Amino acid sequence: DDLTGLSNKRAFSTHLEGVLSRARHEEFPVTLIFIDIDNFKQCNDTQGHQAGDEVLSAFGKLARKSIRKGADQAFRYGGDEFAVLLVNAEANIGIRIADRMRTEFSNMPNYNTSLSIGVAQFEQDMHAAALVRAADQALYKAKAAGKNQVVLAS
Repeated sequence: DDLTGLSNKRAFSTHLEGVLSRARHEEFPVTLIFIDIDNFKQCNDTQGHQAGDEVLSAFGKLARKSIRKGADQAFRYGGDEFAVLLVNAEANIGIRIADRMRTEFSNMPNYNTSLSIGVAQFEQDMHAAALVRAADQALYKAKAAGKNQVVLAS
């Protein structure tokens, strides 16, 4: 994605399948983080699309800075939604990374936006779609609970 410098949704799907296949075989933990920029439409509507682009670009830099090079990967899932795939990392690590990203984002010029984040850990019997669904449901719980927070999938 040119604006954020992150891989796109198609790359996410391909990468996720490969990582989960290896995780099943080698039995290592994988954590998926789903992130939504709260109030992004309002930012675009009130501040203009240039401000929205600044928010997206800044988040892309933050995401790249927050993950381990060569191990983890961040993706622009679509619009103002992002995914971060943590390889050989359990959910507690994902929560720490997510909360640090949320805090750092709140201290950046963000035009009254914030981050809602869902975290889910891969279980050996999960298909990729189930892991995505778990992270997505946790994300929507974060939004429903008032936004600007991190929720672990249950």
